Amino acid sequence: MKIILTTNIKKLGKVGDQVHVKTGFARNFLFPNKMALRDTESNLKYFEKIKEKINIKESEKKQKAIDLIEAVKKINIEFVKEADEKDQLYGSVSKNEIINYFNRQKIKLFSDVAPNHVERIKELANNGEYDNVVFHRVIDGFMAQTGDVKFGNSSSRDFDLNRAGMGGSSLPDLKQEFNNLPHDRGTL
Repeated sequence: MKIILTTNIKKLGKVGDQVHVKTGFARNFLFPNKMALRDTESNLKYFEKIKEKINIKESEKKQKAIDLIEAVKKINIEFVKEADEKDQLYGSVSKNEIINYFNRQKIKLFSDVAPNHVERIKELANNGEYDNVVFHRVIDGFMAQTGDVKFGNSSSRDFDLNRAGMGGSSLPDLKQEFNNLPHDRGTL
């Protein structure tokens, strides 16, 4: 199916590009999320009318993301904890330590980009679900991954470091909230 993009989509195209996509992708994702229009003559005329407004909005979103990335790059996160001779932590970083750190740093969650995920993170944190959850995957200079409240909670009877990262919460899974924000160094 040929469509007109109304937003920049990584690996697909930029605003105004006419591209071919699978019909299901267009109908089930792009059209409902107002990310594309069917490639028809009337839609081409409509797009020309709204093109400038869309480009301004995309530029503003990009600049916000760049500003946030630059702010996050300046943050150095360090928690001092006891560890054994192999540098394995005896405990974990608590929810309150993380919340207090981020409150001091004023990290912005993208509720305009992924509102359901932001609400879920807040809900789990406020319910203490992240207390005693370990970092189950750390790649130096690249990423640190945590958040498995089922198998990653070191104070739970379900704690299993070999399975940490494979569990979830008791809440239902969320639908994906795709976005065009770059995953540059410092992005949370």
